[in-house]
Amino acid sequence: MREITDRMDSGVRKLVEAKEAINVLQVDLVKKEDELIVANQMAEEVLSKVLKETQAAEGVKNKVELQKQRCEKIVASISADRKVAEAQLEAARPALLEAEEALNTIKPADISTVRKLAKPPNLIMRIMDCVNILFYHRLETVRPDPEKESIMTSWKESIRYMSQPNFLANLLDFPKYILTEEMMDLLEHYMSAPDYNIASAKKTCGNVAGLLSWTTAMVKFFWVNTVIVPLQDNLTKAGQRLNRAMKELQTAESILAEKTAILKRVQADFDDAMMKKQKLQDEADLCRRRMTTANMLIEGLAGEMVRWSEQSITYKQLIVMLTGDAIGLAAFLTYAGGFNQIFRQNLAVATQKALKNHGVPHSAHLDVVNLLANATTQNEWNVQGLPLDELSLQNAVIATSRLRYPLLVDPQGQGKKWLSNLYASKFLVSRGWQQFCFLHSGT
Repeated sequence: MREITDRMDSGVRKLVEAKEAINVLQVDLVKKEDELIVANQMAEEVLSKVLKETQAAEGVKNKVELQKQRCEKIVASISADRKVAEAQLEAARPALLEAEEALNTIKPADISTVRKLAKPPNLIMRIMDCVNILFYHRLETVRPDPEKESIMTSWKESIRYMSQPNFLANLLDFPKYILTEEMMDLLEHYMSAPDYNIASAKKTCGNVAGLLSWTTAMVKFFWVNTVIVPLQDNLTKAGQRLNRAMKELQTAESILAEKTAILKRVQADFDDAMMKKQKLQDEADLCRRRMTTANMLIEGLAGEMVRWSEQSITYKQLIVMLTGDAIGLAAFLTYAGGFNQIFRQNLAVATQKALKNHGVPHSAHLDVVNLLANATTQNEWNVQGLPLDELSLQNAVIATSRLRYPLLVDPQGQGKKWLSNLYASKFLVSRGWQQFCFLHSGT
């Protein structure tokens, strides 16, 4: 009984603790909600910074993309112009190589032989005039040649120039980029002659014909170069524009890197703020769930709490009165077995009076049957054949609670039927008065 009382008190105590825990949770929830409001405000502020920095970074990023496109266009233009220039130079290269090879066939002895001629062929003199024009050498006054269908040559100047020891070397190292359109106009008068070709030169001049190939190659190079020079100028200007654009691109990329770093830091702050906010939200939700669960538990056990409290008080009172009740039960079990219902009631009244006179606490109305046999046991007895009247139940209590075997006066056989069913599982053996084994205890 004391164990039951302790369980009741423990249940009531836990419910009280649950109520106190709910109050603590309510205070904690209010605090969490206040912190959650602050966290929301901080997250919104950081989000505003993130959006601002993102817009700034996007602006710089767009600028960088435009600058990259501009640089790519310049690079494409440079590449196209370079291809055209290289193609033009490649077209002129065979003639230049041919001229150099032709010059390599000329030996100083060949030049010396030509220089010593008293009356060299007119074509050789015209070729040397073309060489003089290309080297900016002085020429005699231009006038028609009455003997030839061409102009008078400046052979004396040519002889003087051919006498120089580095004549052939100067031809090989000729600075082709000093050629002018005025030179081309002067050379046109010479090169337009029908015999100014390599076949005629070889026939007339022998190995010195290489000079003619060289002069025509220089003219061809000039006209090719007139196309290449603008392209090269464009390449130079485009290169300068590209350098400026690349510097601007580097500056923009540097700014973009700074903006990206700032955005990364702000994004990290935002992620941290959102994580803290989510943590507070989770804690608040958990607190609400705990409060809801605790409230449901307390509300569901509110009636039990009242019942447990009342039962605890009742059991405590029973514990106090247990001594007197035990005396009453002992008196009933000891003396009431052989008497009828009226005597049993008188015995109970006399027992309570004696307890009262001696100051022993006891119950006002001692319920012998319910104290010694619970409702389940009583129902089982009824199933086994025991009537449920008060006298029969008292007899069953006396029969099952005493240590000595009871003597049943059972004219109707109800007690025998009940006992047979009660002890059927214990292999009860029935014997009569006249049976030999019953009269002889040794059997």
